Amino acid sequence: MNAIFGIPAANAKAHNIKATLLNDKQWQALLNASSPVAAMNVVLNSAYGKYFSYNNLASDAQLKLREIEHTLYSSVIDIAKKLLRFMDGETKTFFIAWLYKYELLNIKKALRYNSSSERRDAHLEIADYNLESFALVKNVDWNNIESTQKIGTLLKHTFLGTAYRRALAAYTEKKDVYLFEITLEREYYKYIKTCCNNLDVFNRYTIEPILKEFLDEIIVSSMLRLKYNYNIDDSTISTLIHGIRNSSIRSDDFWKILDARTKTDSLEILKKLGGKWNYIVDCNSLSNTIRALRKYRIQKYRKAVLIFDVSKISTILQLLCIKEQEVADIIAVLQAKRFKQELTAKQLITVNDNAAAF
Repeated sequence: MNAIFGIPAANAKAHNIKATLLNDKQWQALLNASSPVAAMNVVLNSAYGKYFSYNNLASDAQLKLREIEHTLYSSVIDIAKKLLRFMDGETKTFFIAWLYKYELLNIKKALRYNSSSERRDAHLEIADYNLESFALVKNVDWNNIESTQKIGTLLKHTFLGTAYRRALAAYTEKKDVYLFEITLEREYYKYIKTCCNNLDVFNRYTIEPILKEFLDEIIVSSMLRLKYNYNIDDSTISTLIHGIRNSSIRSDDFWKILDARTKTDSLEILKKLGGKWNYIVDCNSLSNTIRALRKYRIQKYRKAVLIFDVSKISTILQLLCIKEQEVADIIAVLQAKRFKQELTAKQLITVNDNAAAF
């Protein structure tokens, strides 16, 4: 069994993740806040407050949402890094691989910065996600990478190296950054699945269902957006994402969905797969389907962690996934407040279905 669960200090830190989740009262205060600043002050008075350099905002303060988002996600990274200090062996390797998703965001930012068409985007100015000793490439300032070739040199001896080199050649011809990013994401998902396969039998058995549910969301979202939003041909889509194995979607069903003529037809085929798909899929909306799929997954995790089983590393993974989605929900609330849009508890992912009506 992993050493993390045999150390009282490690167990306390693991339990603390659950304790830092926003409660119903805090969500109510967030959603009922009269302004973006009032909502942000709720965040500052929660467990997230210690990650910010300010305690309370004046009513006329200007929020920088991308910086806030960066800080909130960095708090999740901080939790993971503290837990990693108590891990060893293949369990540690797996959770470092999980953290690499943030290194991938750093790489994407560097890639977009070095694409002339993307260079002026404000979000490219945000600081790197700092993984410290757990970084895929150590001691790199991704904000100061001067060329796509330099990125390739840095990644040469990593699991992304070969895929990056091939994607760079294709990018030079097509100038499509999105396809470049999808290629790197595919390699990341394949790598984390390999790390899962290397776990001991007990932990692999508990982690595999979590990865399957996550990959369901990734494959459906990527496949249909590539096909219907970006008009990418089926052969290219297959090359990009069909190699991501271990979702619950079988290969023949994948091709049926991909061969459909319209997005609605694809979603109807997905719905006919039965099981969770029958009540999750909205045949008229891909975004609603993805949101429902994510809510199904996160709410399932919330129920699982009610019984905090420290014999399973899956508990830690589920809690980290819930924290990440909680951050996404907080940002959604802040954005809604900024643009004076109505947002209800039911539109959020991490709020309990049985929570008090807001």
